[in-house]
Amino acid sequence: MDNTSLTITTGGNANWAGQNATSYFGGDAAQSGVIPNYGNTWMETTISGPGTVTFYWKVSSEANYDFLEFYIDGAKQTNISGNVNWQQKSYVLGAGAHTLQWKYIKDRATIAGSDAGWVDKVEFVPGTPPLELHFQKR
Repeated sequence: MDNTSLTITTGGNANWAGQNATSYFGGDAAQSGVIPNYGNTWMETTISGPGTVTFYWKVSSEANYDFLEFYIDGAKQTNISGNVNWQQKSYVLGAGAHTLQWKYIKDRATIAGSDAGWVDKVEFVPGTPPLELHFQKR
């Protein structure tokens, strides 16, 4: 994932692992483990805010049934499904410790695509993000 300062924990029905066949940056990325029907595989890390976390992710799965999901402190932020090429995601984290989790989940027996998700180039920029000012005409 190109960030050696993060401690990654992985689990579920299978572990995530580094591989170099599919990547966005640097020639390698984390890939979800091979899981059974109705299974899941996840990886997570804890980051101390405030700051902004940014990452790239991709999925190749059965559209609308198998998902790559992203959570902050146990709350799902978003998911992708089907054949989605690399996308950048960015989230502002408040002060304190935050658990970030990426989870790939499957439903029943149908397999489509590579049946996997990938995460790459996870970056954390500490500090309070600048305020956005919006002006209105009077």
